[in-house]
Amino acid sequence: MKVFSMFSGVGGFEQAMPEDWKVVGLAEKEQYASCVLRYRFPDIKNWGDVTEIKDYTKIPDCDIIIGGVPCQAWSIVNRGRAGFDDIRGQMWFWFMKALESKQPKYFLAENVLGIVSHDKGNSFEYLLEKFTELGYYVDFEVVNAEWFLPQNRERVFILGIRKDFADGWNRRVEEEVAQQQGYQFSLFPDSEVTTIRDYLDAKRIVREKCSREILPPERKDGGNKGKDEDRRGRHTMVADYRIDEGLRLRNKMVCPCLYHRKHSETDMSTMPPLIVERDGEKIISIRRLMPIEAEKLMGWKENWTQYGVNEKGEKFELRNTERYKLCGNGVVTPIPALIYKNIKWLEENYEQK
Repeated sequence: MKVFSMFSGVGGFEQAMPEDWKVVGLAEKEQYASCVLRYRFPDIKNWGDVTEIKDYTKIPDCDIIIGGVPCQAWSIVNRGRAGFDDIRGQMWFWFMKALESKQPKYFLAENVLGIVSHDKGNSFEYLLEKFTELGYYVDFEVVNAEWFLPQNRERVFILGIRKDFADGWNRRVEEEVAQQQGYQFSLFPDSEVTTIRDYLDAKRIVREKCSREILPPERKDGGNKGKDEDRRGRHTMVADYRIDEGLRLRNKMVCPCLYHRKHSETDMSTMPPLIVERDGEKIISIRRLMPIEAEKLMGWKENWTQYGVNEKGEKFELRNTERYKLCGNGVVTPIPALIYKNIKWLEENYEQK
């Protein structure tokens, strides 16, 4: 299967691909994401800003187009969600332009849950209608990353299958289709439920210094000594901080959604999720989630965003701030991995008439 990726980010969709699938092109304009792609996919052309591709017939032929279409215009976090009136909301039309030009057998797109409810559902209905007009059967499902990983991250995944391709299948019994998770794909995992503790990096925690400004006065040595050491009854918890509510400890050991904004070194309200160590009711230490842990909560390979290559071809190490932002903008890998598995089954089990 040949894959063309749009709004590629740092390659969350690509990391999930079966080994025999091949990326034939990328399209990402964000500076640091492009640097990571240049490091991870050195031989694959990045077509950059999708709005500047003058002729979409020139992009590589492909069997599937994938993309995490920009979500800011749809997210409930942003006031006055402008939807299609926002230039970022219009990126869907460039995705459709690629589909119209290349007519791949499949497409897979991801976005925030807010797109489903925008304008009382009219925007999403319009979007699905446009995909149908382009010649695709379309299915979608709202999926929470919590089904796979200990992160509360709801996203909608839209799968399209070209009508002429689907109509040409020599179909088998419908019950078998459902059992094998073929055309009507299912996204429910069969893996064991995990908690945030399983994703903390005990070997590296000692290197991550806590901000002196947010530690209790009696603990200024900079950090938690690792989750596997004897805590004498101490407990590790996940939390976040809001100006209006203060420190919010989560009883359920699931990380709040990672987000893309800039992160302060000292202001807890702008930090990624926090790891709190308690001894009874007493807070012993508070630290930021480390980038490597954030990557684990996205299902990515270890230190996937640690290095990039700039336009001069020079390798460099990304700052933690940029790595947090890239994680917040990314795609949780286990979800497309399951969808790809279903597409692969479909390819192997249906013969054309």
